[in-house]
Amino acid sequence: MEESLVARGRPEAHRAVAIRRLALAAIVALFSISLAARAGDDTDDDTLRFYLSKSKLVVYGEFVSDRMALALEAGVVHLTADFRIDDVIKGRRRAGETIGVDVKRYDSESLIAPRGKRRPGEDADVPDWPKEVKRGAKCILFLDADGTTADVWFGIQPPYPTMIKSLKRLVAGDAEQGK
Repeated sequence: MEESLVARGRPEAHRAVAIRRLALAAIVALFSISLAARAGDDTDDDTLRFYLSKSKLVVYGEFVSDRMALALEAGVVHLTADFRIDDVIKGRRRAGETIGVDVKRYDSESLIAPRGKRRPGEDADVPDWPKEVKRGAKCILFLDADGTTADVWFGIQPPYPTMIKSLKRLVAGDAEQGK
């Protein structure tokens, strides 16, 4: 029976085995990193998919009118305004179209704080509101069929280009799958 090169202690044989083991370890590490990265993407995609599923219309654009605040129920404020669509992410509207929207939010304080009671930097009209809810401000809106935000917390989002790109990718993928 012939003795193996490793058993005889030849340095080339030890190097060959070490290189194979190193290559295998590198492949396993790259595969693991790839899976971990995809798992993170899937989690984030699930969140965006959920809000897309709640919405009939998702648009990027700008408020083109002054808002009007209404308290139709205790603890919930409705701000109505006209919104010009710059880009349709999901739904049946056209870019350039202006629609009436109703942005719902929970309000932790009264609808309109008395003038002397505002905190520094607080919006002059409605406390605890995102800066995107005013004339000229750009944002992403997640809307129901009637133009009301589909979610009280997530219905209005800052206009992050990465979010717009991800939302479009998800909508395109869903369309390809027939969803």
